[in-house]
Amino acid sequence: MPGALIPLVFIYPNYQLNNRLKSYNSTNTFLTHNQQMTDIATCDRYMITGYFETHNVLFDRVNRALAQGVRLIQFRAPWLEQSDYLQLAHALSLSTRAVGALLTIKGDYPLLSLPWCQGLHLTSRQLTGTRAQKHHTGQLLIASCHDAMEIRQAEAISADLITLSPVRPTPSHPKATPLGLSQAAELTATATMPVFWLGGMTTEDITTAQDLGAQGIAAITEFWR
Repeated sequence: MPGALIPLVFIYPNYQLNNRLKSYNSTNTFLTHNQQMTDIATCDRYMITGYFETHNVLFDRVNRALAQGVRLIQFRAPWLEQSDYLQLAHALSLSTRAVGALLTIKGDYPLLSLPWCQGLHLTSRQLTGTRAQKHHTGQLLIASCHDAMEIRQAEAISADLITLSPVRPTPSHPKATPLGLSQAAELTATATMPVFWLGGMTTEDITTAQDLGAQGIAAITEFWR
């Protein structure tokens, strides 16, 4: 288990995050911010958060990525209890909204009803069954795909974009067989929505990925180290 997390109130005390979280509870607030959000068609980098032991590390690295122009971020923290995870996700959404960026979270479809939720990133196991119902204008539904069947499943639930992985060997999934550039390009060509390549990707791969049909790259290590 990771070390103890510091209280939210100590992250950025000048911003009084706890008070802001309590007051940020209306759909109208979501819509007001959403009008200023980045068009996903302009995004070429999708940051996935990595391991952190303190809130300061999480917020510092996310804010660093935002300062570098990243506008699409997935908050991933499977070691946290859901209540802690959602509280942090809510706080992170304040940072992303401030610059018009989009934050996706992990979890089940009902999370889309949260007034601050900008979108969900679904695992491949979540692609079968009922289609998700979006609750707010501009919410994103992103799906993790690894083969042609999962791409078709993502299309069936009307996913807005997908990640395709693993393109290259990746330490996060050492036993997974990489697709390689050729197969990744072939699968990307079959998709009807934007594709972000994931797995061993760096910002130096953006041009190659785009030349082969992807919109950009997704990564943990590249944006977290």
